Amino acid sequence: MYSGETIELNDLMNNNLYDIDHIYPRHFIKDDSIENNLVLVKKQINNHKSDSFPLEKDIQKDRAEFWKELCERGFITKEKYNRLTRTEEFTDEEKAMFISRQLVETSQGTKAITQVLKQAFPNTQIVFVKASIVSDFRKKFEINKVRALNDTHHAKDAYLNIVVGNTYNTKFTSNPINYIKDAAKNPRDDFFKYHMDKIFDYNVCRNGENAWVADNGMSKKHVLKVVNRNTVTITRKTEEKHGALSNKATVWGKDKTKGNPDAYMPVKSSDAKAQDVTKYGGITSIANSGYTLIEYTIKGKTVRSLEALPVYLGKSETLTNENILGYITEALRKEYKGKEVSDIRVCVPFIPLKSKVRIDGFCYYLGGKTGNSIYLNNDEPLYLSYDDEEYLRKIIKALEKSNYEETDKDGNVIITKEKNIELFKVLALKLCSKPYCNNKWNIYKVIEGKEDVFEELDIEKQCFVINQIIYWINSTTQNVNLKYIGGSEHAGTLGLNKKISECNEVILIHQSITGMFERRIDLLMI
Repeated sequence: MYSGETIELNDLMNNNLYDIDHIYPRHFIKDDSIENNLVLVKKQINNHKSDSFPLEKDIQKDRAEFWKELCERGFITKEKYNRLTRTEEFTDEEKAMFISRQLVETSQGTKAITQVLKQAFPNTQIVFVKASIVSDFRKKFEINKVRALNDTHHAKDAYLNIVVGNTYNTKFTSNPINYIKDAAKNPRDDFFKYHMDKIFDYNVCRNGENAWVADNGMSKKHVLKVVNRNTVTITRKTEEKHGALSNKATVWGKDKTKGNPDAYMPVKSSDAKAQDVTKYGGITSIANSGYTLIEYTIKGKTVRSLEALPVYLGKSETLTNENILGYITEALRKEYKGKEVSDIRVCVPFIPLKSKVRIDGFCYYLGGKTGNSIYLNNDEPLYLSYDDEEYLRKIIKALEKSNYEETDKDGNVIITKEKNIELFKVLALKLCSKPYCNNKWNIYKVIEGKEDVFEELDIEKQCFVINQIIYWINSTTQNVNLKYIGGSEHAGTLGLNKKISECNEVILIHQSITGMFERRIDLLMI
């Protein structure tokens, strides 16, 4: 773009010949837009150009007609043309605007929550950080982010936002124009020298506050120490479902409902005329708002059971023991086909979905219900070493792109059988150790002793199996496909029988939002 020389296609990827240049230098703004700011140039000219702007007059004079033709024919945008041909240096206002653009979020949602926060905390300064800036920080210091591994990345992102936001805010303040003007007055002061792509290469200190200490990598070491700690407290928002009566929209006709009317509900429970499902049809798969813990006696045996409460019974705050007993009595009558059930008692009136429970030494959270089983999800995060975590990230990337032959900068293949086998063994060891060995539905019984089978698989299938194991541990899906190593296509389904009296331990754990406080209820004793 700067010399007009012909490019031989065979030399196009030769980094010794060609560069990608930023018209607006990264010194002033991080703009990696190919639409408006990136151009392919001769490396020799780019090295000479450095971070200067505008472009040299000789280049602009020689290439002006060519750029104009590219713009008129639609090969480059008007904005890119203007940047290439501009002859004035950046004003102080523009420099300040470039800085602000890196810091201030302009989305309507962000603006709205900003107003809420200002009203709630009038004496608090709100600092903005764009996700792209934190992402660049992660890349610069090689901080992994593997969403599929566990949920700790949310907390680590929050921490990194604080680190990055505090550094930028200390450096430029909330009004960058003042910083730019002070920089013009103090050209020799190191504090006022900046490069938008190298903020963390230098110390950032203002009024005695060290936001970032680059000397000896002091701040870098501290940040890496924090993000590599596996001490994040994870809590989940419990749910009480409301709304539609059914999880499915299918309405079954009278020909279907006549065979087993007890399995169906009227489409409109408020319409007395439509109550007879054998005449007007009905719906199945009734949506549940949560669970109730009951105790009853059948054939002289005491049973404790987690029973689902349908949404049509109403919200938890309006539910009474009488409402629950009325519904449960009828449900048990249908379940036991009229056999005598006595001493029915409500032990815990309402337990929300996604509540945390400890069952025989392992923590889960409650999911939905099917038949007499309650789906569970694992609540024990998986932690791997830095190297294993990084390699898992590459496997997930290869699966997404269906590309298992990608090489690194040195030409080495990234995904290999040897590394896959090593990671498979690491995961197998994790599953047979605490806490996972206490999981009643552990898939280790499927993968145990299958190293030889795994070794014989091709790389694509190996990556698939590893990903399925990660899915199971992180409860990304209810069951996983382990057919390639001799397992089921629906392995590891976590289904707790609703009759929890058959378990040795069932503890309901009520957590505060922060996870700092909790209250435990023994559901086998209460």
